[in-house]
Amino acid sequence: MEIKQFLLFFLFLYFSTNLAFANNEYDVIWQQAHAGDLEAQKKLAGLFHPHYWLEDKENNCASNQFFANNQCQTTNYKDFCYWTKQVIDHAGDQNVFNELNNIGFCYENGYLGTKGKNLDLAIEYYFQAAEANVVKAQYNLGNIFLNQHFYQRAEDWFLKAAQQEYLPALRKLTYLYLVKLDQMQSALKVIEKMKKIMPFSDDTKSAQTLLVNYYIKKRDYHNAYTLCMELMKKELGLSSQFYIQTTLAWLILNGLGTEQNIALAIDLYYECYLDFNSNNPDMIDSGINKKEYINQQQKQWDLMFVDVVSGSHHITNNQKTTLFSSLFSDKPAALTQFNEQIAQLKKLTPRDLKIKHPEFFSPFQYDPDLTCRDFLHEFDANAPDFFQYLSCEVDDKGQTRPVKVTYKIEGKYAKQAHKYIAETMGIGELRFICCYWGTNGYPSTYFINPKDNLNYMVVFGSEETLEYDWDKTTFYLTISGDRESV
Repeated sequence: MEIKQFLLFFLFLYFSTNLAFANNEYDVIWQQAHAGDLEAQKKLAGLFHPHYWLEDKENNCASNQFFANNQCQTTNYKDFCYWTKQVIDHAGDQNVFNELNNIGFCYENGYLGTKGKNLDLAIEYYFQAAEANVVKAQYNLGNIFLNQHFYQRAEDWFLKAAQQEYLPALRKLTYLYLVKLDQMQSALKVIEKMKKIMPFSDDTKSAQTLLVNYYIKKRDYHNAYTLCMELMKKELGLSSQFYIQTTLAWLILNGLGTEQNIALAIDLYYECYLDFNSNNPDMIDSGINKKEYINQQQKQWDLMFVDVVSGSHHITNNQKTTLFSSLFSDKPAALTQFNEQIAQLKKLTPRDLKIKHPEFFSPFQYDPDLTCRDFLHEFDANAPDFFQYLSCEVDDKGQTRPVKVTYKIEGKYAKQAHKYIAETMGIGELRFICCYWGTNGYPSTYFINPKDNLNYMVVFGSEETLEYDWDKTTFYLTISGDRESV
């Protein structure tokens, strides 16, 4: 009897374990895909897709059962391409145009088969997908023809992708027109289209950076300066920020497209240098003491300034004095002024420097030295009196360590307060949400404080209430700034 019970228990355990194993998402999809199920093969290829893998590998591995059995420790390109080809081979008459583009990617990069890259096959598959209006295939064809110097064919395919408002294709069109074909008017039309579609996208800003470089080469310094000023107000990547800011400083230093101002140019160079170093983890984590660190920064700053201004990255110390003299030959006191400026700048923080010239920089997202102040009246000295300063809360444990100032508004002034905030800060309409009056979005809006060029978050709403009459309800305006980045 005991043996029978043991056998029954063993069989139960065996089938329970195998049922759980079979129910695992990864194994079910794998088995179905090997059995020829087209949808399972598509899903398997999709989960191995490089974009899926690269966007958030850590979270995808942790949360998706597909990546069980140590799948996260292996590369995915080979598997992605294998299963993409399985989909195409078993598709029959079904629509697999996206997969045709993907298999083109596999052949272009040599991820399929043992013979390495096969550009002819890549073009063949891209063409099939592109003819079916797959925008990425059109873009990929444009890139191949661009690299082969077949500029007319590249333009044709980029234009097809551009008709679908695909920003990377528009950016490449800008490159083609400016760098390869010298067609500025065509490039300007493309950039205007990009600005209408998504003005703050990385592709749009990259296209405008190409245009700055084009203006410089054509010695159109006025337009170069104007566009640099426009781009400085936007959030740029480190390399783009470095190029635009040093270009702007070079224009100001030499009085090209704007009035010459040596001190301002030095400020901009120095600020760019500080930003560059703040993004260099090796410098930040070097472990040297503060004085030595500042001295090391100063030496690098001197050399970087000379390198950028001269256009050379091979300047020796022996050439330095001669170069400085030639840079400022028309102003005898310029070198002295430069050294004095350097001495002053060594005492300043990056934040002090940016406040000195806020018109050249995009707003700050945080200020480590932020303190309790009357943020509303710094923004608008003539703000209505019905905003009553109530309190200031300093949060030292929150993610961004915010400083939040709260203003109280009596109900009888609520409509006027809302109108003021809507007109000056762009807040939306209020609606009754559960048990208070507020806007749909949180945070409600932002404004830039002219005192410190810092971005402040603004929220306007009522106390907890079931009252629909605003006159009988107390409202609050909160304005908060961060002391740390997110």
